[in-house]
Amino acid sequence: MIHGSHVIVLPFPVQGHLTPMFQFCKRLASKGLTSTLVIVSDKPSPPYKTENNAITVFPIPSGSQEGKDPLQDLDDYIDKVYTRIKKHLPELIQDMKLLENPPRALVYDSTLPWLLDVAHDHGLRGASFFTQPWLVSVIYYHVHKGSFSVPSTKHGHSTLASFPAFPMLSANDLPSYVCESSSYPKILKHFR
Repeated sequence: MIHGSHVIVLPFPVQGHLTPMFQFCKRLASKGLTSTLVIVSDKPSPPYKTENNAITVFPIPSGSQEGKDPLQDLDDYIDKVYTRIKKHLPELIQDMKLLENPPRALVYDSTLPWLLDVAHDHGLRGASFFTQPWLVSVIYYHVHKGSFSVPSTKHGHSTLASFPAFPMLSANDLPSYVCESSSYPKILKHFR
């Protein structure tokens, strides 16, 4: 990237994803790049800049009722979020292409892999941003492929899990989405 280049950053709209990607925007700003952080929000507002004008925050309306708990109907919330991103992001990119410093890249949350196609469709480079450690992604991959079963905790003993080049892990070391999959079936469905 050229010094002063413009990057659009789009996290999945939950705290564990927003915060790392906002920190990434701050890091880009420290290197002289301009960034636009696109967030999905229940509270519609116009775009605004951070204190030092290094980051523009561009809210996209989620389509959900303000104050409604998205976990009450997670499928509906995620469908609305995806629909809103698919509608508003291409419009935003087209508008930004008219700026003096148009965007050159889209950095998107790894849980939104279809955004690579959106980036390429609009002549931007695309990069997936992983907000979790690499081992978590490895575990999700193996669980999804069926090549890993969650260790048993029956009888107070935890079976150990093994991954190449990593120490043995117990069930307590694994992501809660994996260990308590019955508690998070809707979330797991969307992240597979």
